[in-house]
Amino acid sequence: MRRRLFGFFESAKNRQIVGFFGGGAAVMLAGIWTVLIYFFPHTGNPPEPRGVTVVTQSGALSSGRDTIINGPVTLDLMSGELVCT
Repeated sequence: MRRRLFGFFESAKNRQIVGFFGGGAAVMLAGIWTVLIYFFPHTGNPPEPRGVTVVTQSGALSSGRDTIINGPVTLDLMSGELVCT
């Protein structure tokens, strides 16, 4: 079975035909996906992000997974202070 399959792809013409139809199928699927997303958009609300509580000791700076800070932030690397104003 494997020898038959590889034997089919030994011919340059067969490789060109498979490449042509494979590329066409990829373009068609991308186009169909784009049309479906355009005409049938997702209407559900995204889930609320879960918060992570991180506790540090001795004044260390740490973060849990994704850190979101709204507003200007000053980070003093020498003293380890993080000031959100």
